[in-house]
Amino acid sequence: MNKLNIKTIKNSISELTAFADKIATLDETEQYPTKYPSVYIADAEKQNGEHVAYVGESYNVVQRTNQHLAEKRNEDALQKLNRLDKNGLANLHLIGHSHFNKSATLLIEQMLMNYIIGDPKFGRVRRDEAQRENDFESAGILNKRDDAQSDFYMRDEYENKIFPAIWDQLAKENIVSKMSVVENSALFANSPFKQLSKEQLDAKHQIEDRIQTYMNSDSDETKIIKIEGLAGTGKTVLMSALFKDIYDFKDADDEKKDSMSVALLVRHEQQLKVYEQLAKKLNMVDTVFEVPNFIAKGVKKDILLVDEAHLLWTGNYGRVNSNNWKPDLTALKDLAKVIVLIYDPMQEISGKSYLTPELKRDLDEAECFKLTNQWRINASEDVKNYIQNIIDFKKNSLISVPKSQEEQTYQLQFFDSATEMYSEILKKDQQFGLSRVVATFDWNFTSSKKPGDEDGIWYVSAGDLTLPWNLQLPEVKKGQKKRIPWQAIPESINEVGSNYTIQGSDLNYVGVILGPSVEWDKENNCLKIDPKKSFATDATNVYKTVKNVDGLTFEEEQAYKISNLQNILNVLLTRGVHGLYIYAENDELREKLIQLNSK
Repeated sequence: MNKLNIKTIKNSISELTAFADKIATLDETEQYPTKYPSVYIADAEKQNGEHVAYVGESYNVVQRTNQHLAEKRNEDALQKLNRLDKNGLANLHLIGHSHFNKSATLLIEQMLMNYIIGDPKFGRVRRDEAQRENDFESAGILNKRDDAQSDFYMRDEYENKIFPAIWDQLAKENIVSKMSVVENSALFANSPFKQLSKEQLDAKHQIEDRIQTYMNSDSDETKIIKIEGLAGTGKTVLMSALFKDIYDFKDADDEKKDSMSVALLVRHEQQLKVYEQLAKKLNMVDTVFEVPNFIAKGVKKDILLVDEAHLLWTGNYGRVNSNNWKPDLTALKDLAKVIVLIYDPMQEISGKSYLTPELKRDLDEAECFKLTNQWRINASEDVKNYIQNIIDFKKNSLISVPKSQEEQTYQLQFFDSATEMYSEILKKDQQFGLSRVVATFDWNFTSSKKPGDEDGIWYVSAGDLTLPWNLQLPEVKKGQKKRIPWQAIPESINEVGSNYTIQGSDLNYVGVILGPSVEWDKENNCLKIDPKKSFATDATNVYKTVKNVDGLTFEEEQAYKISNLQNILNVLLTRGVHGLYIYAENDELREKLIQLNSK
């Protein structure tokens, strides 16, 4: 018998018994997946072609699944899957390996849940039929809890060799999608089942302890907890794990507590779409909201989780009912007992988010958990530091690209032609998927009037390349109406993204066009910003409400505008997991950058 043994049977006690009897005839050392720790996936195919799954692990898979199917309350996940399946019986995929132990099966179980979240076969979001939002049938995976594993002996083998072999065999049998399809999914990138680092796991446990302690207190004030970290340090993954943990919180008797209501909020349309799909796939009903809509409803929750909190509005910019208006954070404090914010001051990109003294005090006094490890950029430390120094506009940061032992896993290259850069991105998208071109907001665009082109589309023209701005093409607009994030729409490869479409997201390879506002500071040998050449009006507008409160000087206003524009660069230059390509529209900067390519 091979080391890996995957067997598919029907999800019934009789099939399980027959399978166990057959395995029992083998030599004792080969009696897996029944005699030794193993993993299983129960999989139902619904009438509409969608799949729903439940993942489990056990020392004795036959005994455990029999317990599932014999549950008299008729509420067990495996029984639900039989009721969902179009033929009346779900499939049961039993996974055994001669190297499995308890730690290994817990890890494989966790990884299977993580990958199923990103698999389009399971619980695809459909808009062509009415579904009851309070019905578990709309979910893609029925698991409620996860078993995050710390390091253990030979974990690397299980994670990087055995699990890929398991998934590859499941894909060959058409049980799951190819691994590359899953890994390019925004849902996979933000899955609450993703393995957390020790830093993330420690922060999660401490935050949950703080929440529980405060929820049990008699305080009438709203407690604010803040999660900070540079782009790519895993803040959103931590938030996703907190979200599911709190939603599924159970006490020691495994009874769900109904006193812990939670909502996840974001003021970013593309990230909102990702969270909506995630909540739908996990059947987390009525939990994800855009910030202003949640405030307008005025429904109180015990706990609010706010992603991208650096995008919260701090002034009243064209809202109705101005007499009742409050800054976003102030309004949210009236609607929750605990607020957990993801806040990165280096991703504050809009004058609408300028902090007044009172709001700054709220954030400064919040208990803070900091993430420091960079997880998005798959490069050596010297390459990561090189990119960060450019982002920080550090003196003498424009030096030759470091030659790294890991240069095969991360590509950093400067281009003399925007068309050549786009061609490379097209190749990477064909080869690896999820590769896009983005740009600073340096070309005039307004949604309030028609563009001058005959096709009614706004364009970015950089050197020898002309492409539509993001959210312009008809196919992309259709995808957006279906609540699909910009980068996940195949046709968005034919557009140029902006900080508005890509903030908070991962790309395999990103090509960044630095527009005319980004120049070379010869004296300090670093980037510099000319705000007069930018069309990012949100970033360069210092609103009257802020001026009236703080009385900013002209110099302070200029510094604030430049800070916002620098933060836009931070967002764009940190999207790529495996590669970063850069083209500069400014002639002097482009010539300088070309000289920096490693020989």
